[in-house]
Amino acid sequence: IGESDSQSAGQMPDIAPDWFRRRSAAVHRVLRHWPFGDTCLRRCLILGQRIRRLHPVLVIGVRHDEQGKLAAHAWLTVGGIALDTLAEQYFPLRRLNEA
Repeated sequence: IGESDSQSAGQMPDIAPDWFRRRSAAVHRVLRHWPFGDTCLRRCLILGQRIRRLHPVLVIGVRHDEQGKLAAHAWLTVGGIALDTLAEQYFPLRRLNEA
């Protein structure tokens, strides 16, 4: 199970403040040149650290892709709002902060 597809993650919702958008863009620019590849999980871990004052929650979800194969995707939520528009295409397995 890897990244959901070869596309980059979906766009952030319009509610994101400017400082958040700048941090997200910086993470995207760095990972674009990262020698080990850019994955949704790596993006979430780095961005989550950069926006830690918002207490982001890492969510991992799955779905069947067009060929019927299992696809996985990771995204962050803040205050119950997904920060990645692709999140709505996946079924969340479980939030990592839930017991």
